[in-house]
Amino acid sequence: ADGVLPGGISKSSLVDDVYFELTGLGPVEHFLSDDNVTRIQINAYDRIYVTHDDMTERAWKSFSSPAALMRTIDGLSAALGFELNDRPALMQGELSDGTRYQIMLPPLSLDGPILNFDKPRTVALAMGDLLEEGVLNEDMVDYLVGQIQGGANIAVSGRWGSGRTALLNALALFVPEDDHILLIENLPELVLPHPNVNRLQMPSLPHESTALFKVMSVMRGDRLIVGDADGESAVSLLRMGLSGVEGILAAMYGQSVTDLVNRLITLSQLSGVAPNNESAESLVGTGIGVVVQLSGDDNGKRVTSITEIVNDDGISLREIFRWNPKKSTFQKVG
Repeated sequence: ADGVLPGGISKSSLVDDVYFELTGLGPVEHFLSDDNVTRIQINAYDRIYVTHDDMTERAWKSFSSPAALMRTIDGLSAALGFELNDRPALMQGELSDGTRYQIMLPPLSLDGPILNFDKPRTVALAMGDLLEEGVLNEDMVDYLVGQIQGGANIAVSGRWGSGRTALLNALALFVPEDDHILLIENLPELVLPHPNVNRLQMPSLPHESTALFKVMSVMRGDRLIVGDADGESAVSLLRMGLSGVEGILAAMYGQSVTDLVNRLITLSQLSGVAPNNESAESLVGTGIGVVVQLSGDDNGKRVTSITEIVNDDGISLREIFRWNPKKSTFQKVG
């Protein structure tokens, strides 16, 4: 009432907030300009979460009202060419800086509209950064670099948030400069300062992703890097490995090496590519040579196992390195 702003709020920041709500993306503008923020998740006008340094926390800013959030969503959907009275419940687009966004509206979202932003990486984590963070050790790096240079097909496995993308990116930096890389992603997350890269986006429909892999098989790439292979795309990768394609690097979901292998065997049979368990095992054993398993918890992210898949009268797993939690150290076991 007396014109005095609450503590911690400056006149200039208040003016910016009002301006951005009227002309731009509201409080999202603040986080888009923060290089440390990689993801912005808006669950409600007053519930915004941001991810930075691989940690997600509730933001200190919010929209002024539900109507203000809807004005932002209306603007984004209009930019995609949709009329306000005739638009789907799920929309996806891209800002001019490469930031991807997803809009979910009722009835798809039960508690009101949801808006997510995923910012593209501008700088890749080098292997030195991962060594410093204790994700793996130098012996493991030497082994993996040797496998990459030898053309092995490598799966980087882990749960969401385990650091799969960061490790995949760091490994991809060891691909020789004269190799032709084919890179396919759901979202543009990998940063490859490589002179010869073709970047492709994974289609949303399963049959389209299968067709895309067929196209890629005739593009004469020396390396295939997949940011996130699951479902049909994972099976397509296995088939490419079976056909003789080498140098595949792919991130996949798996809670352990055994879990990943079992998932791939099941997917191969469900897709109809492998009629029985024996042929499914052969497909997996031929398509993937090495699995790098990651885990992440409150103590950080680390490689818990590097395992070779041996395809000889059925598949077997031969562990090369493992993390020993009791001794808090990496061990070479194979």
